[in-house]
Amino acid sequence: MKNRTTYVLTALFAASVLVVAPNALAKDKVKKSGAKKPAKTEQVEAPPPKPEVEPEKAPSGTGADREGSEKSDKTLVAAAVREPEGMDEEEPPRPKKKRAKEKVESVPEEDDDEDGIADSGLSLGLRAGYALPMGSVAKDPRLGSQTDLSKYASGMAPLWLDVGYRITPNWYVGGYFSFALLSTSGDFCKSRAGANAACSSSGNDIRFGAAARYTFRPKTKVAPWVGLSTGYEITNISASANGRTLDGTAKGWEFVGAHFGVDVRVAREITVGPMINASIGQYTSDTWSNQNGSTSADYNNTALHQWIFLGLRGNYDL
Repeated sequence: MKNRTTYVLTALFAASVLVVAPNALAKDKVKKSGAKKPAKTEQVEAPPPKPEVEPEKAPSGTGADREGSEKSDKTLVAAAVREPEGMDEEEPPRPKKKRAKEKVESVPEEDDDEDGIADSGLSLGLRAGYALPMGSVAKDPRLGSQTDLSKYASGMAPLWLDVGYRITPNWYVGGYFSFALLSTSGDFCKSRAGANAACSSSGNDIRFGAAARYTFRPKTKVAPWVGLSTGYEITNISASANGRTLDGTAKGWEFVGAHFGVDVRVAREITVGPMINASIGQYTSDTWSNQNGSTSADYNNTALHQWIFLGLRGNYDL
């Protein structure tokens, strides 16, 4: 009896266990799932990611469209980097182009002031060419019929030196010295040695004085100029025939010389160009000498003579 009762109790206990255990396991699962739900809710309800880290969508359209879109985005980013706030107020727009414009506008001034020649300073000039005589030596009886200057000289080749100072770019003042070899005339030999005598002759002409010159557009490539001069002239002539020599010298004032020319700049300080000079002078006395002695006298009847000098002139500005 006792064993039967124990058997019955054991069976009831096992049945209760079979009924209660599943319910307990279910409740336990429910409890566990309920505990995890808040954690899952926190993960789901976390703040969304920032817009800048969101992956960009692939652009639609052709490759060229995508490249254009990328270039425009890069341009906007570069503009944002280059143009911070306050940039426009601190720096004027496009300063480089302004400077370029100023340089272009200043070009004519640089041309006018070509090569940086100083406005004032020492100036040296040299002339060479040929001069033709005109007029008379004098209308004096001592000369007989040989009064024309062309009876003594048919021409001369001057070597003319100018030394002076540029007061301004346009104005020059200074002095000059000229030495010329004369081409003597055959009439001089005939009149002094006879028509049939073998005669040789030579001569020279010396001039010196003061001069002034005005140059138009002095700092350009081609610059015309005009000038005036005044000074003194000494003409020497000599003839030899039959073993005898006759020397003569005529002196007088060169009243005025008019000079015209054009300077062509070939280097920073050097100009070269054509020139013409016309001078008017008057001999006032002469001296003649030979192996027997010499005589000097002033002319009672003076006359005007001219030299027309054509040649080239070079100038060096310091």
